[in-house]
Amino acid sequence: MALKATLSYPFAAMRRSIFELYEEVVVAEQSSRFGFGVLAWSVGLFFALLLVISLLVNYFLSGVTDPRSAQSVVSAAKTGVGGSVSDLSLPRLDGVSVTLNQFEGKVLVLNFWATWCGPCREEMPALQSLSKQLDPQSYRVIGINVDQDQELVQQFIKEYQLDFLQLSDRTMRVSNDLLGIAAFPQTLIVDQTGKIDRVIVGNKPWDDPAYYQPLLAIDAAAATP
Repeated sequence: MALKATLSYPFAAMRRSIFELYEEVVVAEQSSRFGFGVLAWSVGLFFALLLVISLLVNYFLSGVTDPRSAQSVVSAAKTGVGGSVSDLSLPRLDGVSVTLNQFEGKVLVLNFWATWCGPCREEMPALQSLSKQLDPQSYRVIGINVDQDQELVQQFIKEYQLDFLQLSDRTMRVSNDLLGIAAFPQTLIVDQTGKIDRVIVGNKPWDDPAYYQPLLAIDAAAATP
């Protein structure tokens, strides 16, 4: 609620300013030689601006559904490596919500991707291979898709025969708004405590042990009792 109040305050102030401007314009135009035409134009402009402000308010407030989770992910975005994403929650493609703290104790390979992204399509078979090569007791590969068309995503998964966990971020609230991810594919290596260990941008040979073993070596050592 505090976060929503913080977001709402500047927009409320803007709307008050618009109302004050509108009142001044109406008074001025009533005495103007230009008459009704200019007054009508001013009224139209006023309501257009008010509509824009209302849409912005709804956009920002609708994106914040869990203040605790949002605060955690924003912290990760600000700090990059070392930031925590353990409270991050997103739905699977079937709508069931998944929170990353369910995988506490495992190293996570979080891959942000889209079907319209050429490098993502090229990289996906390697991630599928990686998910089979890693020890499931210590690691988990998770795809986070940003497509709006879920049917298209399902077709892609079937075509590429992907069976590792896929989550949906079709509003890009997490990938873009909270984590600041603007380029795809992008992969986060998250340690056993839910903190970001590495950020990797671009299509990588995840099926090649010579590539991924050095990236996960520190994490693997940390996982050893």
